[in-house]
Amino acid sequence: MRKYLIILFIIFLVLILAIILFFMLRKDEETTTKKTVVINGYPFLATIANTPQEREQGLSGKDKLLQGEAMLFLFDDSKIRTFWMRDMKFDLDILFIRSSTSLTTGDEILEIATLKKPTDNKNIQSYTTKNKVDKVLEINAGMSEKLKIKVGDKIEIKD
Repeated sequence: MRKYLIILFIIFLVLILAIILFFMLRKDEETTTKKTVVINGYPFLATIANTPQEREQGLSGKDKLLQGEAMLFLFDDSKIRTFWMRDMKFDLDILFIRSSTSLTTGDEILEIATLKKPTDNKNIQSYTTKNKVDKVLEINAGMSEKLKIKVGDKIEIKD
């Protein structure tokens, strides 16, 4: 009888731990925020990077972006920004954006840079903006040209 109670207790503990782990994993999934960013009528599903850790990691180490995927960096202030291609496995078009102060004009693309993945640790490309920006959108290289995205275009961010 005692062995039966011990086994039952162990099963109970395993179930409790499984439930706790399940909710912890769900919480991690829920913290990954995504928004739709629309440029020239084309929607990108963007993963949001708004913590210092998420911004530093960016897309580094990721194998690829699927068609229509992006990463959107949101900053609390507008200033000169530098982005680099450390640990990147694919090329990117990077759109530097300033929030609109008007309800009618929308956020505006101020600069666009295409950066290449590094060939080694000594050849890491970076880009420093000439303008102060508070949002940055990373998309697959070539998409800006393909979709005719240009400086001055407006973007719309939807939940």
